[in-house]
This record gives sequence, structure tokens and C-alpha cells, in this order.
Amino acid sequence: MRVLAVADEWFSARGGISTINRELCIALAAIEDVEVWCLIAGSFSEKERLDAAKAKVTLVASTATPGLRDEQIILRPPRLPGGGKPDVVIGHGQVTGPYALALVEDFYQRACHFHFVHTEPDLLELLKSGRKEDPAWRAEERSWNDWQVGGRASRAVGVGPVLFDMLERDLPRSAPPPHRLDPGFDPSPVSPPERLRGNPLVTLMGRLEDGDTKGVVLAVRATNRALRLRPDIKRVDLMLRGVRPGQGDRLVRKLSPWVTEPRLKLLPRNYTTDQARLEHDLGRVWLALMPSLAEAFGLVSSEHVRAGIPCLMSADSGVGELITEVDPDLARHVVLPVTGGEEDEELWAHRIAEVIAHPEEALTRARRLRDAMAQARSWDDAARQLLDAARGVLADRG
Repeated sequence: MRVLAVADEWFSARGGISTINRELCIALAAIEDVEVWCLIAGSFSEKERLDAAKAKVTLVASTATPGLRDEQIILRPPRLPGGGKPDVVIGHGQVTGPYALALVEDFYQRACHFHFVHTEPDLLELLKSGRKEDPAWRAEERSWNDWQVGGRASRAVGVGPVLFDMLERDLPRSAPPPHRLDPGFDPSPVSPPERLRGNPLVTLMGRLEDGDTKGVVLAVRATNRALRLRPDIKRVDLMLRGVRPGQGDRLVRKLSPWVTEPRLKLLPRNYTTDQARLEHDLGRVWLALMPSLAEAFGLVSSEHVRAGIPCLMSADSGVGELITEVDPDLARHVVLPVTGGEEDEELWAHRIAEVIAHPEEALTRARRLRDAMAQARSWDDAARQLLDAARGVLADRG
């Protein structure tokens, strides 16, 4: 089985879609008799090529053509090793989904085409700020494009339960049924701390420039209120990892009206893909928050779960729903509603205060959740289930 994934990068400089593509490619390549190529729109570094090669994934550059930009040359068929053709083609959302569709329809008509859907624009776009376009128009256009590409694919793929449910309802009636892919919770290379040391460090991670989709204001207000509930705690640092370079002071000024407790310190940090810095963050965090108002999956929270770090996440997120499916008892301690109302602050504050006051209990629960999710969902399972779906499509074609 030969698989061609279409992406715009190998490392995750642009976010979670690249992470899912990379982890899936690695898992597919680890399966016997599966060859994986990853077509990168434009160029890639030697470091990226070597990293992929270690996992037996071959990075392929778009066919260079004088006068054409990266987004144009990707529509030319790539020069694949040995002149082969793929049996499976994978595209991702708005980023590379349309390109994958064009390659399949023009050059690889016999291939099974999977269109991965990663976002829920109807919720996400309305929360973004600073955009020139009407958010309602933008949401409809992005949703419509996903539905149309997904409807013409062999199978549309929803990443996690929220997006799968959306596709079941919204795909054209003529489309094949969607496939659900749950990202793996394979154990993180970062070992959880033996105990939580020093002053509590709470974190919220993600790209923080698009309005308040990540629930930053709720995180600040709830942590501030948690300190009022616990006068015995002398200090809490709230690290906001994901600020656009040069915007850290602006973000702190924007959030300062909700910081009424002098014991709460805001620590803005730039968005980074530097693995050493991220692993350092994971090794010292007491509690990770994801109070997102719109989070179709929530890969950041899954990474905290994989590392055995105490976390609280939105019940409306894909990862929150998935954890509730797998272990409802543990989910009660980590999955919380986010309604957008005043009651959110009170509920989240009490849970934050509980973790800060009883860190060893929180750490024990986090380890139990890590083990439960690792047993229930792996990247190997996700890759094999996708290949089974591809074999079904190819068998139906004869």
C-alpha cells in the first residue's frame, strides 16, 4: 500500500494540523508493506527530511516550475520515488484538501482519497477578531468548501467525535459515510514530574492571536478567583504560551483588569515549536487549562494528558468528549462546561483551587488518565483503521 499525504510542512510551525499529519504518517510507515510519501507544498529543510526519514517517511517536494508560486506548482503531479502512483491520497482541510482533490481527480483517479476535516468554522470564525471579512460569510464559505471537497472524496475524515458528528449531518447526501479518526494518546517522551514543586505554575497553550477562541479571559478570571478561594497560596504564575512575537505586553495590558489578586502573575510566552522549550514547560507545569469556546479537537490538551499532567478542558471540545467516552469517571475531574456565562468563572475557579490545594491527588489522577487513554487510543490503531477503510474503498472499485 502506497500512501501520499499532502501537507504544507513536516514540523509543526503552523499548528496542530501538521502534528496530526506527521504522527499519522509515522504510524502508517511503521506498518508492514506500507510506503509513505509526504508531498510538501514548496520546500522543506534538510532537518525535516532527516526527521521524516528516521520514521521511514519520504518527503517529496513540489515539482519546481519557473514563474509559478508554491500554491500553484503543488497542482502539478509530484515526482514520486520509482515513478510510482499512490493507492491512498490524504489532504487536510482548507490547507491542502483542495490540492489533494485536484491531484486525485486529474492524475490519481484510482487512488482512495481521504479528506481530513480539522475545524468547525461555524463556531470558530465568529470568535475571531480583526478580520476584514464578515465572519458569518467566512464561516459559511469555509464550511461549504470542506463539505464540497469531503463530498467528492472517497471518504471525509472527522478528527475526533465533534467533527465526525458534524460531517455525519452536513456532508452531501450523495457522499459516502464519513470516517472517524481519533488521534493517538501514545505515552509522551516527557516523563511526568514525581511531585509538583515550588509555586504553582498554571498554563494555557495555543495560538492566542485570534480573539478569545482559547478562553484566555476565562482562564485569567478563574485563576484570579481561585486565589481568592485559597488565601493560603502565596503565589500562582499563569503562563500564556502562544503569543505572537512582540505582542506579550499588549496581551498583559488587555488582561490586567481581571487580575485583582497581586498573587497572580501573568507570564506571556511566544508561540514556539522548539521541542526543548516545550518539554521544559511540560516538566514544570502544575495544571494545564483549555477553557476554549470553540475547539473542534484540542490537540494541546491531548499532549498534556499524554504527559500525565493535571489538566482541565472544555466539555465541548473533541478531546473532552473523547475522554468522557473512554473513562466517564476520570472525565468528571477534568472535563468542564464552558457556556460563556458568569457561572463558568465560579466552576473553573473551584476546580483550579482544588488542584492547587491538593497537587498530589491531581497528579495521581493525571497518571491514571494518561494510562487509560494510552490503552484506549493509539496512533497505530488509528493508522490501521484508516488503511482498512481504504482497502474497503479500493475493493468496492474492483
